[in-house]
Amino acid sequence: MQKSLEAINQQSKYIQGLNTKIQVKDSMNLQLVMNLKRSLADVNDQDVQVEVRGGVVYVSISDKLLFRSGSYDINPAAEIVLGKVAKVLNDHKEIDILIEGHTDNVPISTDKIKDNWDLSVLRSTSVARLLQKKFGVEPDRLTAGGRGEFAPKDTNDNSAGKQSNR
Repeated sequence: MQKSLEAINQQSKYIQGLNTKIQVKDSMNLQLVMNLKRSLADVNDQDVQVEVRGGVVYVSISDKLLFRSGSYDINPAAEIVLGKVAKVLNDHKEIDILIEGHTDNVPISTDKIKDNWDLSVLRSTSVARLLQKKFGVEPDRLTAGGRGEFAPKDTNDNSAGKQSNR
């Protein structure tokens, strides 16, 4: 019985340690969200959204702010927003950043872009390079990935849904 009680006590300590780590992470996420929202207070809420899902902080920037249709060149207005995000990220050096590019399901094929998946990757690497080169975010903290049309936020059956997916 003594061994069982010791095992239960160790498990309890382990669980308490995990709870403490979760609370610390939640506090850091809350602080990050508050800093991002404060920094982006003058940006249209429909163009930039900050939220926490599954313990991860997401910053979603609308396609119309970031890129022209079918392009991976960042619009000048988006550079201002990304600069504000970068300032907050540079204050939180312990955070790694995943940049995900998305598209709708309208096919694209050019000399430089093979398909939507390719476009989504090019968009995410454009953002990563800008954060690194213009705003000094350390590149070892950045990961760029493309989801193409394969992780839609909304339906691709209408223009509003397609816009949301980009």
